Amino acid sequence: ANSSTPNQGVDADVCPSGNYCPRGSVVPTKCPLGTFNSLEGKGDVSDCLGCPPGFYCGETGLSTFSTPCEAGYYCNGSAFTSTWELCPVGNFCPEQSGIPTP
Repeated sequence: ANSSTPNQGVDADVCPSGNYCPRGSVVPTKCPLGTFNSLEGKGDVSDCLGCPPGFYCGETGLSTFSTPCEAGYYCNGSAFTSTWELCPVGNFCPEQSGIPTP
């Protein structure tokens, strides 16, 4: 792509969501593990947002997040597994915990 948001008419190649397309790239680059990008036309890895607390982004190239962290664990942001952080002894971590509850 000549830019992440080319102005080339109706048949333009706009970088798809879940990806970013640096200037001069030929193919989209998938957002890394632990991140997602819901918007088209993005040009930098920084456009891939960290998965929010309570969820994990376990695949590359995600355009959304929806998978909650498992009970007994917490996901405090940018997690890429459902068992990101083990809930500390004496705390409670139900499914979709972003932080342990004392």
